[in-house]
Amino acid sequence: MTEQPNFRVTMEAAIAEYREAERIEDQTLQREKRMAALQRFRQAAEDATSPTQSLDEAINAYEAAPDNEKAVGDLIREIKAIPTPPASLPEAKTISAMPHSKLPKAILGATGHGGAILPEGEVCILAGEGGIAKSGLTLRIARDFASPQLAPFEKENQQPEGLDAPERGLLCNDLFRTETGGGPVLMLTYEDTPEVMAWKLREGKKYAKEGDTTLSRIHVMDMASWPLYGPGERQGGAGLYNATPEKLRGWEAMEAAFERIKPRLVVIDPALSAFTGDSNAAGPVRAFLSDLVRFARDQNQKPGFLVVAHATKAARGGRDNNKEDPFEPGLVGGSGHWTDGVRCAMTLTWKPKNWEGKIGKDRILAVVKANWGPQRIWCDLNPETATGGTIIGLYRHPGSSWQKQPEETEKESGADTRAKTGSGKPRPKTKAERIAARDAGKDIL
Repeated sequence: MTEQPNFRVTMEAAIAEYREAERIEDQTLQREKRMAALQRFRQAAEDATSPTQSLDEAINAYEAAPDNEKAVGDLIREIKAIPTPPASLPEAKTISAMPHSKLPKAILGATGHGGAILPEGEVCILAGEGGIAKSGLTLRIARDFASPQLAPFEKENQQPEGLDAPERGLLCNDLFRTETGGGPVLMLTYEDTPEVMAWKLREGKKYAKEGDTTLSRIHVMDMASWPLYGPGERQGGAGLYNATPEKLRGWEAMEAAFERIKPRLVVIDPALSAFTGDSNAAGPVRAFLSDLVRFARDQNQKPGFLVVAHATKAARGGRDNNKEDPFEPGLVGGSGHWTDGVRCAMTLTWKPKNWEGKIGKDRILAVVKANWGPQRIWCDLNPETATGGTIIGLYRHPGSSWQKQPEETEKESGADTRAKTGSGKPRPKTKAERIAARDAGKDIL
């Protein structure tokens, strides 16, 4: 394999040249442009690696029929699937030789806290069981982030601690702040139709001020049957579930949308429709998340990806929840690498019964992981409903704010914080005690 770093540039130029040719009405000139694109495709393949048999076949098929859409699509997929060779081997550098830089800005940060829950160029997982209104929460985040009328911080408890005014960013809503000034939002939906999402978004903005252009900054793509990542034809056919995953046609559609929209925030709902590989296998899950992060970091605007995931069966306590720990990373269904492979993760759960007496209604949003921001904080949420009781968003319960995990807060005051079971018995404090209690037949739920 040669070490040429420019083949991706060559390949993108070839794709652009082919698309330009499609717009030319003169058939002779169109064919000339397509043949010129073919030469760029060949150059891209030669710069990247020694041609494989499948790549050779795709090039020959395109050369024989440059106006055949299937031949073009096959060739583009073959070249895009070639691994990017490094420009050079990695080298160790001293810290003193590196330029001074700050942590990435917060696409989304917790109101009243510094740092980032979703930093620039990163992926954040939002997990919860079906029907708890994960999509409603993402819609509220989207319409508030896209608003051109983001407000400065007004109340003292909203201001991030330890930050000067210029670094506080703007207030998105009662839950989140942003240091990037908001911007366009791209929503890749695999369940709700764009028409349903448009209705929900309009309902949520029906009291918007005159001249508000928020909805013109939210872009929805109907991605049903268009996964981003999974087993593909290069690895023996899309029907082979265990084949090595790769970028699929849905990824191409997303790239095209990025060229036009240049979003700052991207919502993928849900993950297991965008990713069609083995969700319990570490390698494929890591590959998908790594490619999302790499793609985000390569964009000039460094967007953040908010990926909606489902909870595990064991975590689905429902409204009678009396055992669920909302800070447990294992709440995300599938491989643990759905959490390990990202820099931030949140869970949306029904409030555990052993949290009785806390302010709020029946849902809580918990920050499970935030490598560059506050962790193990939670907030009460109430549903925002429209006609017929349809949930169109979630908002912070009046009087509540982001706060520490109840157990941690009580430990600081010296109180015994072990949760009570439904029968009022104290839960054993350690793993050893839990095992002993189980062996003795005690109720430890």
